[in-house]
Amino acid sequence: MMKSKYILKLLLLIVIVAGIYACQKETETPKTPLPERTLASAINGKWIIDANSHVSSRSQEAAQLSSIEFFNDSTYLVSISSGEVFAGKYDITDSSEVNISELGTLTDITIEGDTLLFKLSTEAGTILITANKAPEITDSDSTRLLCRNWKLQGTTFSPATFGWSAEYNRNVYLRFYKSGTYLIDVHLQDTLPILHSGDWNWHPTRPGTYTYTWYNYPYYGVVTGNGIITELSTSSLKITDSYYTYPSSNGIDRDTVVVTKTQVFVAAE
Repeated sequence: MMKSKYILKLLLLIVIVAGIYACQKETETPKTPLPERTLASAINGKWIIDANSHVSSRSQEAAQLSSIEFFNDSTYLVSISSGEVFAGKYDITDSSEVNISELGTLTDITIEGDTLLFKLSTEAGTILITANKAPEITDSDSTRLLCRNWKLQGTTFSPATFGWSAEYNRNVYLRFYKSGTYLIDVHLQDTLPILHSGDWNWHPTRPGTYTYTWYNYPYYGVVTGNGIITELSTSSLKITDSYYTYPSSNGIDRDTVVVTKTQVFVAAE
């Protein structure tokens, strides 16, 4: 836990130091305050951070907030461009400030259409951030069934689960969100959970198939794939994934060998 906290704080320090020099020294135009709806419902959802709003091009590769997602149960997910994903709890004070554990405080929050503007304050300083609302997955019976927490069964692995299987007493969870977030949550006995976050959406021309994208897959970086759903109910899920094998020592081109595997999941609490 302490290591994760240190990494997050270090990355944010890089972001803020760069942002302080990148932000223009202009007088801000007063923003219209949020309507009377609660702040929690107003910020609920996934917000894609505008990279130009807080990071200079010089430090962009070192650290950059990619997205922040707020949920109804007062939890959040923060994704950083270098691949790290952080989860925790947030709370709202005075109906105008959002305190995010291990991250900082959001103040001067304004929502204009699908744009979220706020100040992020941490121990290193305060910067202005602009974020845009991520479009939700098209609503359907299949979307509602799929968007829940699934626990992987057995020893079969594939890129659909970031290469993880449930062997060696691992607890591996796959979560689909209507925001398009595709999350793997791995628990290795008594260690802290390992999180991998990507994107998913329904395939535009293949019913019952979804596309997924990982942005920091080992050795490859960005990896996309198609998961074919062969069984879906409130209690069970089966996904068939076809993918190319990894490069091997004998020089076989990975684009010539295709492996097909089916993974079984049960609904998790």
